[in-house]
Amino acid sequence: MLLYTPLPIDMIMEGYDSEINLEEITYKGVTMQAQPLDNKTYKIIRIISSNPYDYLRPELQPGNIIEASLKARET
Repeated sequence: MLLYTPLPIDMIMEGYDSEINLEEITYKGVTMQAQPLDNKTYKIIRIISSNPYDYLRPELQPGNIIEASLKARET
């Protein structure tokens, strides 16, 4: 893969090696992978659903911050 950019490769690849702690949670009936931010808040990373309408719900879009008071399962 070639990448044409005026930016230094160190700047582009910054944080690429870091491992993100993801948990599989269910929020409003939808299973998703989320990154825990603190005790009750999560950042949505990916939705895991076979229902196409779940992907259209604005509150469930990746990058959104949600409050979940559930016991999450680690993946």
